[in-house]
Amino acid sequence: MIAAVILAVGLGPFGSSAHRDVVRGKREYEAEQYQEALKHFRNAQVDLPEEGTVLYDLGCAQYRLQEYDKAAESFKKSAQSPQEEVSVAATYNLGNSLYHLGDLEGAIDAYERVLEMDEDHEDARFNLEYVRQKIKEMLDSSKQRQERQQQQQENEDAGDSQGTQDRQDPKEGEGEEAEQRRGEEQGSEQEPGVQAERQEEKERPEAPQEEDASGQEGDVKQAKEEEQDAEEAGAEAVEMTQEEAEQLLRALAQEEEEVRTRESKRAPGRSGAGGPDW
Repeated sequence: MIAAVILAVGLGPFGSSAHRDVVRGKREYEAEQYQEALKHFRNAQVDLPEEGTVLYDLGCAQYRLQEYDKAAESFKKSAQSPQEEVSVAATYNLGNSLYHLGDLEGAIDAYERVLEMDEDHEDARFNLEYVRQKIKEMLDSSKQRQERQQQQQENEDAGDSQGTQDRQDPKEGEGEEAEQRRGEEQGSEQEPGVQAERQEEKERPEAPQEEDASGQEGDVKQAKEEEQDAEEAGAEAVEMTQEEAEQLLRALAQEEEEVRTRESKRAPGRSGAGGPDW
């Protein structure tokens, strides 16, 4: 890209203050002492504030110092010069300044105006195609970046959707395990008092059955019943013994009676006193 070039244009009477500052400024500019050149061009501008060549030289020094915004203002004013050579050069360097400021559309417009004034301006043509290609590359890069971002977003959305579906549709066996875990969690979330009460119930010994609810009283009752049964059995045993005794007495009496009877039959057949028995 072509940089600013100092123009050799007449500046009024030779030996004037403005003429001397311009000459000194060009000398410093060619020595690449752009800051010193800028001072001389500004001094010349005091005497010639609307002079296109002075504004152009001022813009060239600012451009070399990378003060592109100030250079663009100087070149824009200089482009209004009635001198075609000054206007073409200023418009061309205005395009260069706008390019460095990032105003690519403004740079294209400046180069096109240069070609309208001078269709053989090869530097302007080259810069015009260069900036157009730059814009195309930037648009393509931006489009690709947007497509990548869109694809990434779609992938993330698909992943979120799949994750939600997996959570909604548990695999075989996972449903029962999840239900069991929920039951355990609900149990663990019960109040401490309820849990403590259940613990006490677990540790408390089993209560006796309803039929033995009286405890020791039931044992006493059972003992009395057993004693009563024993007394009845004893009474029956005593009664049996008396009956058997009476039968035995009657048998003895009968046997005694039979003995007497036999003795009485034997008595008449006895001899007198001293006689032998039969």
